[in-house]
Amino acid sequence: MLNYILMLVFLFVFPVILGKLLSDVCFKSESRWFWLLNGWIILFAIFEIISVPLIFTKKTLDQLCIYYSVALLIAFIILFIVKTMRRPEKKKNIPKKKWNGLEIIVMICAIGIIVFQVFFVVFKTHMDADDTFYIGNAVTSVKTNLMFQIDPYTGAELTELPMNYVFSPLPMFWAYISKVTGVHPAIIAHIFIPMIFIPMSYGVAYMIAKRIFGDARLEISLFMVLYAVLQQYGYVSVYTASTFLLFRIWQGKAMLANVFLPCLLLLGDTALKKDSKKIQCIPLLFASLATCCCSSMGVILGGIEMALLVVVYFCSSKKVPVLCRGIMVCIPYVILGCAYVLIKL
Repeated sequence: MLNYILMLVFLFVFPVILGKLLSDVCFKSESRWFWLLNGWIILFAIFEIISVPLIFTKKTLDQLCIYYSVALLIAFIILFIVKTMRRPEKKKNIPKKKWNGLEIIVMICAIGIIVFQVFFVVFKTHMDADDTFYIGNAVTSVKTNLMFQIDPYTGAELTELPMNYVFSPLPMFWAYISKVTGVHPAIIAHIFIPMIFIPMSYGVAYMIAKRIFGDARLEISLFMVLYAVLQQYGYVSVYTASTFLLFRIWQGKAMLANVFLPCLLLLGDTALKKDSKKIQCIPLLFASLATCCCSSMGVILGGIEMALLVVVYFCSSKKVPVLCRGIMVCIPYVILGCAYVLIKL
């Protein structure tokens, strides 16, 4: 029981605390949904930075656990110190518009659909063929204390590292959580991750809807209902984003499509505006690293999306600082993309 409590603390409470600190430092007035999202962005970004060199040098999982835990502690201390040193801004007493009856009913319908989806994903069984690799790699690493050095299909020692996954080491993240909490990677993936990431996916959609509709709560609520219904009945193919959200959200490509690519759009709209502050690029830079951590496709798709955002906002603002900030947040994609090419040659 203590293991599961520790798991919820690590997967929910700690990311919320980290995200709250980052939001206070960079945004000040953004939605509370940003707290959990920013927290997971930090977790994945730091993991990408720490894990890739350790995997290439064939260090053990225990060493990764030590280095990554220390890095998280340092990140927490830095964010806490910066938040403490910053002068608190005066809060504007803006009266909040109250929800009317129709808006409440429509939003409850949206929340009900989302809870229904989470319930079935968590409490019903779904077998996915890709688990033999993703979950298999995590289990193998926990049992052998090695990272990407054992074939999860056969148990034989690999002669070379699987380069498509070394730069996007999400299975090692599940192995890290399993090692720290003592919970099996399959339980983490099939039960706890959907409880966090399905609502977080809808949270990103909600924040995007707020950017589109502003304070029009009825329109936002209707958008969420429509979005949730489309996701629920989107299993027209095994390749749709809906399928990945509700059937395999614990896999990196599913997180990429449903959480982190929309997150880039959301954070890019915040950080690349002509009147945005330089410090608001930090979450966007972390999000760039997080997309790379999730999936190798994140390096390509995330890089393309970020480049398009930079071009659009630079052309609309014609401000050189916007272009400079855009180039900075594209650095992870350039470095990892070049590394992929050089290794494949």
